[in-house]
Amino acid sequence: MQRGDKGKLEPVARLDHGQTIQPKLLLALLCFCYARQTYGSAEVRHWLRQEVSFRHFTQDELLDTPTLGRLRRKNRAARQGCLTAPWRFLVEQ
Repeated sequence: MQRGDKGKLEPVARLDHGQTIQPKLLLALLCFCYARQTYGSAEVRHWLRQEVSFRHFTQDELLDTPTLGRLRRKNRAARQGCLTAPWRFLVEQ
């Protein structure tokens, strides 16, 4: 995501849901899962539940599949930016 795009993320859950459900962290986790070739919301959720370091970081706060789906829909441009930024960087080099 470009520096100027930080304010463009749409929330996908109530703000009192804690750090895990915040769109910036969710977007980062989603892009990490894409890099691991994990694409579906249910698959992402399953991986996150199994990942010990993630559970420790979030203090077992659980994500649900609809929240991940809303993140994808509401933040499509930011998600695309995160996915294409590494390619743009390589091309520029």
